Amino acid sequence: MHAIKHRLFIRTSCERLYDAIACADGIRNWWTTEVAMDERIGGSATFSFYDGTQHNGVRIDERTPHRRVAWTMTSSSIPDLVGSAIGFEIAPAGDDAMLDFTQSGLPRADEVFAIFNSGWYLYLSSLRQYLETGHGHPHPYLDFAHPRLWFEASDTRSAKPGIAYGVAQS
Repeated sequence: MHAIKHRLFIRTSCERLYDAIACADGIRNWWTTEVAMDERIGGSATFSFYDGTQHNGVRIDERTPHRRVAWTMTSSSIPDLVGSAIGFEIAPAGDDAMLDFTQSGLPRADEVFAIFNSGWYLYLSSLRQYLETGHGHPHPYLDFAHPRLWFEASDTRSAKPGIAYGVAQS
């Protein structure tokens, strides 16, 4: 099995970072605006994309305030994701918060893996931007599957066209 891992340092508190990851209102500001979530441990959440035609469903396994959020993927438009575990580890890092993100239990390190690794990088960068500036770029404002749509001038969230967290536009 394979895992996607990312580490970010964010100019925010562990409390704000936790709220952005553990709560539906927070997630709507950096990952996708289409969120249905029962935030309790054992609850479920569905993160939808493209007007609900694609989705990821999770079971909420852990919510340790200001420290950790863990989910298990229970359904997805991409069957290889089902059963994978997603973890967000939060720790103080001086005046910042450190986030260690992991999605483990992926069956192959192939093109799908590469796409999701890149997608997580972009959405976690959106999380950082949301917490540091107040403006993230959740789907549909950021669509990692369509690079030309990244930060279009029509995005009213003060993004700059042509800037995509160091990723070249095609």
